[in-house]
Amino acid sequence: MKYWAVALVMAVVALLPASCSSDDDAVLPEGAVPGWDGHAVTEGVVFNFKRKMVYTASGVNEIGSVKILLSDGEKDIQLPSLLLTGDAESVKSKGYSLPAGTYKIKGYTAYTPRHEYLFDAEFDDADEVDPSRPKNRFTVEENTVTEFVVPIKTRETMSMDFLRNSLLGLCREVFGDDESLWPWDPKKYPYPDWEGLEFETDDYGQPIFLSSLFFHGIKDGKETPWVKMTAIPEGTVSNIATLMSITVTDIPGFKQLPEDIHRINSLINVTCVNTGIEELPTSLWRCPELTGVFIIDGQLKTFPSDISSAHKLRYMNLAGNQLESFSPSLASMPDFESLTLSRNPLTSLGEEVFCEKNRLNELRLSETRLSTLPQSIARQASLRTIDLSKSQFTAVPDVIKSLAQLRTLWLDENKMTAVSAADFEGLKDLRQLSLDGNAIGSLPVLKNANLQWLSVANCSLERVPDFSSYAHLRVARLGGNRFATLPEECFAHNTEMRVLSLSGSDQLTSMPRNTGLKSKISDKKEGLKIVEVENCPNLSWTMPAEWKCYDFEGKTADDIEDLMNPDHLPDVEVDVTAKFGCVGVLKSGSPKVVYGK
Repeated sequence: MKYWAVALVMAVVALLPASCSSDDDAVLPEGAVPGWDGHAVTEGVVFNFKRKMVYTASGVNEIGSVKILLSDGEKDIQLPSLLLTGDAESVKSKGYSLPAGTYKIKGYTAYTPRHEYLFDAEFDDADEVDPSRPKNRFTVEENTVTEFVVPIKTRETMSMDFLRNSLLGLCREVFGDDESLWPWDPKKYPYPDWEGLEFETDDYGQPIFLSSLFFHGIKDGKETPWVKMTAIPEGTVSNIATLMSITVTDIPGFKQLPEDIHRINSLINVTCVNTGIEELPTSLWRCPELTGVFIIDGQLKTFPSDISSAHKLRYMNLAGNQLESFSPSLASMPDFESLTLSRNPLTSLGEEVFCEKNRLNELRLSETRLSTLPQSIARQASLRTIDLSKSQFTAVPDVIKSLAQLRTLWLDENKMTAVSAADFEGLKDLRQLSLDGNAIGSLPVLKNANLQWLSVANCSLERVPDFSSYAHLRVARLGGNRFATLPEECFAHNTEMRVLSLSGSDQLTSMPRNTGLKSKISDKKEGLKIVEVENCPNLSWTMPAEWKCYDFEGKTADDIEDLMNPDHLPDVEVDVTAKFGCVGVLKSGSPKVVYGK
């Protein structure tokens, strides 16, 4: 039997198309729609239910009407029973008058066309992919009718026989008729407990519908039968209408996603990691709900120029492929947030990739051959993170200077020989900056007052930078440079210091009597927590006794977040209640560094 369930999207329209009711033939004011009570609606909402074919174990009639519960933030609003009419693609309610404002749909009760009870559907913001933009909210504007597509998942148990047969059909297509070679062996393991299947379940833990497929070539360090799969054959998964995610990992011979992948209307994410995939099917971008594409450590050599149909795309990670250029337009994707092209032999990025309509937050281009950036990046007003490390830049790209909202900038291991304060002057909110591995010789006083994390290790610095203007500095990484000592009270103005790293400084011979760090020791979560002086063979330093130093071996500055929680501190020979008043020290390879007594 067939059951039509709803999917998720949202649209705002000024005038809706005529529905199937005879009332629709009446003359309506401009911008109005027929109302549930026979009156024209000029300001309110129409609920749309997108249909999706699913199979059930028992006969279930099609939804004929719903009773919807809303909230305006102050009170609940129970709407009357709304009849649904439409076609094979979707069914809609008639209009319901609501004053302008933002509403949340809390749930609904579904009935058959004979008004027989079917099921209750509830909504929970915690289930949203992005809680900051929940899909169960809509806004009614003045003198406008809003069409809201209800984001409900399938609520009826799908036929186990149908799914089981579809999955076994996939095995037969991939491995042939010899069932002993199949990863899913119905004689050994009961369905639906097969490896690699993920179901949405009801409140009792019973499977409602299949949501995700995982094909892992390696499990527990051993190869699985899937390692021999070269493709997902066309027609084998496209009939699983509830599928939201497909993941393929550690299958080097895997080269092809199904050409009919666009038929999976609910597909949200596609992930391929460590595969031999060389190109993506053009139909992929026609998946109406596609949000994320992650093709990592593959063999992509080309990328389609037209992906404009993927209107909901938000995340794309193509790290570790063979792309030399990248030029598709992202203009049709207003919610696009994150692009990763790291570890590709990229030499060029197209100007058309970036436009002001995007909400790009993160751009990662590390380990490429790029030496310039397109000027269109300046349009990305919401950009917060750029990673250009291990590339071919000889100077800080001019286009970056206009990104006032940028918070994190990685430029380590490029080919820069100098930087100036003007290179970063426009970055008013810059908080993390890494210039490691660039032979810049010196670091000027930067005008970025919000800087919290500064790394200038292995930069051929002849003297320690002036840190006095960085009141919020928490992490300073200075190792591998050429200075022999630090200035007196060099950190006196850095009241929020947490981590100081000098590791790898083979020319460092001494420390000043007063670094300015003494006052930073605190028995609270704030204060100096880590000092790294590993592999400093010439450094003679007796660390202050009042620091109550302990060996933090095996940890790094990346563990600083754990130090914010006393329950996560390493097990050391210090009274637990006093650990926040101590400093963890890494000093292996530095025989002349000792703890004060």
